[in-house]
Amino acid sequence: MFSGLGIVALLLACVGVYSVMSYIASERIHELGVRIVLGATASDIVRLVLESGARLVVIGAMLGLMGAALGARLLASLLFGVSPLDPAVYAAAAIVLVLTGTVATLVPALRAMRIDPTEALRAE
Repeated sequence: MFSGLGIVALLLACVGVYSVMSYIASERIHELGVRIVLGATASDIVRLVLESGARLVVIGAMLGLMGAALGARLLASLLFGVSPLDPAVYAAAAIVLVLTGTVATLVPALRAMRIDPTEALRAE
């Protein structure tokens, strides 16, 4: 039962991370259009978006792991036969969420790489 609830929670977290990261990256289309007009290459655009997205994802993963570890200590008395600080579960959840955040940032970055700069500037 705990595994099923954990998987559902992880899926919901993945949907949330994907939504937020995709929104943040897509909000930068105007800025990226200006950078393309000023001479940025496609790889520069993708690198810029991925670096800023990866920074947010890693900070979020670190804060989430610390919060989960602190919360696990509070809930330890309610768990029977389950370790609240299982490193494999923490590592798997962090890896899945970081990969989800990276993909969520990469999709708008690749879309921004193909945009016409005049359309991006006009979209404001």
